[in-house]
Amino acid sequence: MTLGEHLDELRRRIILALLGVAVGVAIAFIFNRQVFQVLFWPLWMGTRGQPPKLYYHTLASTFVVYFRVCLIFGLIISSPYVIYQLWQFVARGLYENERRVVRRIVLPSVLLFLAGVAFYFLIVSPAVVYFLLDFGNTAYPSPGQWHLPWVDWIVPASPLPPPASQPMASGSFVAPMLTLGEYINFTVLMGLVFGLAFQTPLVIVFLARTGIVPFQTLKKSRKYVFFICLLVAVFATPSQDLFSNVSMTLAMYLLYELGMLFLALGGRKRQPAGRIRD
Repeated sequence: MTLGEHLDELRRRIILALLGVAVGVAIAFIFNRQVFQVLFWPLWMGTRGQPPKLYYHTLASTFVVYFRVCLIFGLIISSPYVIYQLWQFVARGLYENERRVVRRIVLPSVLLFLAGVAFYFLIVSPAVVYFLLDFGNTAYPSPGQWHLPWVDWIVPASPLPPPASQPMASGSFVAPMLTLGEYINFTVLMGLVFGLAFQTPLVIVFLARTGIVPFQTLKKSRKYVFFICLLVAVFATPSQDLFSNVSMTLAMYLLYELGMLFLALGGRKRQPAGRIRD
């Protein structure tokens, strides 16, 4: 194919991919209540059915968040079709053995991504919500506990009457004021991060089969791999809370071991050196 034919083919595939995205976004708009039920479920579970209110600061915030969520879920829904269009364009320039490798990777990659998102929403997210809200309620002393008896002999109690606006001395003094946009961004971003983290077995298999990092080197580097997983979890998770970091570290390391098991069972055979075009 000439350069002009390649550009025409690329343009055609981009138009088809965008039409697929438009259909996916339309589906997300139609099922918008179910989409937001999925996003709000961790907040409901993490608070034992008593979630706090979600606020918004500007008049357009609710519409912007609504449209952004539908766009993201539309991209997720249409991603198989978009990947197919991309593949139809890229496959023309690949060798047959390279096509086989890509075909073997695409389906496991999609399944692992969905497994990572499901793992976060079903297991990690409710625990993260509970931990962070409970920490805010219990870590700080309430006004009734602010009195310091051991300084009474230095600073005597004020003889003035308490002001009319005196806050309540019981209950939690620190209360959450979550905004709709911040919660949605946090939840969606964490789901995407866990979905990408679940690609670890494919990365391990790719490194070993291409010879970039030999299998024996990977096998001897377990303690370094665990440290790398910890660093990735610390810098990748936007919440920076201990539970998210530990969950992602353990998940990535177990997936690393899963990739190593696959290689040990025979998956470390390299592709033949000869490459033949169709």
